[in-house]
Amino acid sequence: MSSPLFTLATAMGGAVSNDAGFSNVTGIWQLLVWGTPGGGTAKLQVSPDGTNWIDYDGASGAAAFTFSPIYIAAGVRVRLATAGGTGSSWNATLAPLA
Repeated sequence: MSSPLFTLATAMGGAVSNDAGFSNVTGIWQLLVWGTPGGGTAKLQVSPDGTNWIDYDGASGAAAFTFSPIYIAAGVRVRLATAGGTGSSWNATLAPLA
C-alpha cells in the first residue's frame, strides 16, 4: 500500500516544494515520481527540523523515476522539491518496502 505523502509540486523557474514536508514516515520506502518535467528536476529532501533541508543522495530525476531503498528515521521530515523548468509539475508517493 502506498502512502500519498506528496501533493503536486510545481516549478516555474525556481525551487518549489510542499512546504514543511511530512514527519510521519519512519521506515524503509520506495519513492515513485511521475509528472511533466518541463525541463525541471524533482528530488527527495530530508530535514531533522523542517528548516534545514538536505537532498537524499540519488533520489532525483528529470523524468519519471523510482528510487529505493529510502531509510527514514523517526522525527525526520521529508518533502519533494522541484527546481528549474517551465510549467513542470510532479507527483510522488512513498510505498513501504518493509
